[in-house]
Amino acid sequence: GPFQKTTEGYTDERNAQFVVKQHVQAFAGGVDRYTWALGTPKPGGVWDSEPWTLMPLTPRPGGKPAPKPSYAAYRLMVEKLRGFTKVEDLSPPSEAPEDRRTVVVRFTKPTGSVIVLWSDAAASYDLELAATSAVVTLVPTRKGDESKPETRAVDGGRLRLALGPAPLFVEPR
Repeated sequence: GPFQKTTEGYTDERNAQFVVKQHVQAFAGGVDRYTWALGTPKPGGVWDSEPWTLMPLTPRPGGKPAPKPSYAAYRLMVEKLRGFTKVEDLSPPSEAPEDRRTVVVRFTKPTGSVIVLWSDAAASYDLELAATSAVVTLVPTRKGDESKPETRAVDGGRLRLALGPAPLFVEPR
């Protein structure tokens, strides 16, 4: 996760995934408002060390001016989830929440619904939808990635998805 130093496995890719996962799970758990560190710690300040200097969505002062992948992930999440009025955790059951490997959360908006999915391990997942098609967007997690929505056909009320650690946004049509 983002609370690691680079020597412990932190990467910008994992941070981008975590930004979306952390917000989605917070909202699914009933949190009304959740924020992420949009700025950078003050140089020489109490937070000026790893992992805190790695988590912001933009680079440190003096760093490259391009936003980190987590910025693109956060921007996409805000775009997709803006205005939601209801959240439902549709994740497959597991023995304990910490054992859950696949997460499925539906956000209801006045304009329709958005389902956010991911799996800690590569997995195939059949999402049940009452739609004929769906727009699927993978969260960008690498520098230079852009979100590329893909319209997919729903076959017999099911949309087969290949899940991994990067969240997907699915918008039934």
